[in-house]
Amino acid sequence: MPTRKAVFDVISAERDAQNNHLSSPPGPPFELFDWLNFIDDHLLRARTAGTRIEATDELRNLTACAVAAMEQYGVRTRDATDDMSLNMNQPKLSDLASLLPDLETAGDALNQRFEALNKSHGDDDEDDDREDDDREDDDD
Repeated sequence: MPTRKAVFDVISAERDAQNNHLSSPPGPPFELFDWLNFIDDHLLRARTAGTRIEATDELRNLTACAVAAMEQYGVRTRDATDDMSLNMNQPKLSDLASLLPDLETAGDALNQRFEALNKSHGDDDEDDDREDDDREDDDD
């Protein structure tokens, strides 16, 4: 069984490979949700891998993605009591979460509009359904 240091060395090498791959051409850093999607994709691949080797390759990839996300967005130590542990001065997800009420309100308004349209055209739909039924009867 490999040692923790050996595993960390493999993860570090994977991070180096990711950086080499992503640095050409250089682009903006990924959003946290992009990293989470990459991790989720690798996890799905690990779960559906045909062999243990393929599964552990995906674990290496997803772990390196998690490390990259923490490098970019910071990470708290297990016993941290503040939000500023190891570079946690990045934008908070709560900034995005503040948009959710607006989206919910917009969604509610769309649902109400949709229901109103359905009610206003409800009689027409019933007539169309009856005409369809009559046509099917004529075909018989």
